[in-house]
Amino acid sequence: HDGELLKEKQWIEEVLEKQKKSHQPSIHTICKSRSITIMDEFTPETIFPCHPSLFEKPTAENDGMFWPFIFVYPYYRQADFIQRFNEENCLLELIYTVFEESPEWDLEKQYSNINAIEVYYQDKLGQYHRLKEVDVPLKKILNRFILRGNVFTFFLVKSKNHLNHIK
Repeated sequence: HDGELLKEKQWIEEVLEKQKKSHQPSIHTICKSRSITIMDEFTPETIFPCHPSLFEKPTAENDGMFWPFIFVYPYYRQADFIQRFNEENCLLELIYTVFEESPEWDLEKQYSNINAIEVYYQDKLGQYHRLKEVDVPLKKILNRFILRGNVFTFFLVKSKNHLNHIK
C-alpha cells in the first residue's frame, strides 16, 4: 500500500514538474488576467493521496481554455467530475449532455426537467449565488467563480432549499 502511495506522489510531482517546464502561460497568470479568484492551488501536499486520474488542471490549447470542474447534486450527495470543458461553450450544453439519460441515482426524478434545474456557485465567503446565465459562454462569466484546487464547482439543484443538503 505504501508503495502505491509513493508511486502516486512521484507521479504527481512529475506532472507538476512538467507543468513548470511547459511554455504555456501559468494558470495563475491566466486567472489573474481574467480576474478569476484562486483559492488553494494543487500541490503534492494538498492533493496527496488523491487518485492520479482526478488530477486535472486547466489547460490552454489552440481552440481555447479547458477547465475541469465538478457538478454537485446535494440532494442525493452525488457529483460528476468534468475533466475538460471548453470555456467557449455554455454550461447549459453540458447539463443537457449529462442528463440525456436519467442518472440511476435520481430516484425521485429531481433532474428530469432540465429547464427546472438551478445552478449555484459559492463565493469566497461561502455564500451561494444562483447562476442565471447558463446559456452564455463560460468564458464571459468565469470571473464570478472561485477556482479551488484548480477546479470550479457548481451546485445543481431543483430548488435553493436543496442546498441545505450540503454538509
